[in-house]
Amino acid sequence: MTADRERTRRVLRIALSSPYEGEREKSVGLVLQLLQRSGLRLCDIDASFGTADGELALRTRARLAASYQVSFRSREEALFYLRLFGVFAASSPPPVPGEDQSGYILTCYASPDVQARLDAAFHRHTPRLQGALAAAQEQALREYQARRRELFRAAVEGTAALAAREGVD
Repeated sequence: MTADRERTRRVLRIALSSPYEGEREKSVGLVLQLLQRSGLRLCDIDASFGTADGELALRTRARLAASYQVSFRSREEALFYLRLFGVFAASSPPPVPGEDQSGYILTCYASPDVQARLDAAFHRHTPRLQGALAAAQEQALREYQARRRELFRAAVEGTAALAAREGVD
C-alpha cells in the first residue's frame, strides 16, 4: 500500500508541475486510475486537497480544462457570454445552454486561465451591454407605441368608413 501511495504521489507531482499540458493531462488520468484502484482519496496523497476534492479540483490545480457552469439573470447576458466564449475559447467545445428557476445557465468546458480571462472580459463589458439593452428597450417601446397608434388609427378610420357606407344605404 505504501508503494501505491508513493507512486501515486510521484505521478500527482508531475500532474501539478509539468510545463507540458499533454503530460499533465495523462498524469491526471493516471492519478485518477491509481486512486480508484487503491481506494485512496486525493487528500490521502496530498494534504493540500480537501476530503471532498475530486477530479474537478485535480484538473483545476493541474491547470487543465474542466467543466463549469455560469448563471445569468437574462437571456441576453447568456448570449453575450456565449459570444465571448467563442472568442476566448474557440478550440473548446461550445457551451451547453440551460435554464433553472434562477435564470439562464451555460455549462462550459475550458481551462481555468481561459475561464478567468473570459469572466474578466464579461464583467468589464457587462455595463456597456446593460446600457445598450436599455437603449434598445426604449427604442422598441417607442416603435411599439408609434405602431400601436398607427394600427388603432387605421382601425378607427376603417370602422368609420364602413359605418359611413352603411349609413348611406
